Amino acid sequence: MLRQTKEMSRHVEAVLKTLDILDCFVHSPDATLKEIIDKTGLNRSRVMRLIGTLESRGYLTYDPHNRTYRLGSRVMTLGKAYELNNDLITLARPVLKHLADQTGEMASLYILDKFERVAIGRERGHHPIEVIPEAKENGWKSMRVLPVRCFWPIHQMRYAIT
Repeated sequence: MLRQTKEMSRHVEAVLKTLDILDCFVHSPDATLKEIIDKTGLNRSRVMRLIGTLESRGYLTYDPHNRTYRLGSRVMTLGKAYELNNDLITLARPVLKHLADQTGEMASLYILDKFERVAIGRERGHHPIEVIPEAKENGWKSMRVLPVRCFWPIHQMRYAIT
């Protein structure tokens, strides 16, 4: 469980609103300006300023043909940095690979982010057709049933990895 610190209760409003804009793309690959305004509840001028900042830093890109925004490559750069520097992923990768090799099925590692699961590691099996679930879905109950699934409590995972 994440330890609550004094700093976690302090918020910078502009940063929170900017993160709300990025959250618009969690379940949708693109969004129009109107969709972003509707999802965030922010006024048009504020959304335009925040989007302009995100675009200038590579976190969003704009498609003038479709008049939509998409996540930019800078988001993937941060995701890769998280992946490369996360001890759990590093430790679990050989276990996922072994499981995929032994079963022929895809093996995935998920973490719980509040009430949503997030795939943070995945090794493909050797079957020519695979079902790859979405990277993030609401709740555990909405998980798709795959041919092989193993759940280990985190305290038991240490023994499986070593």
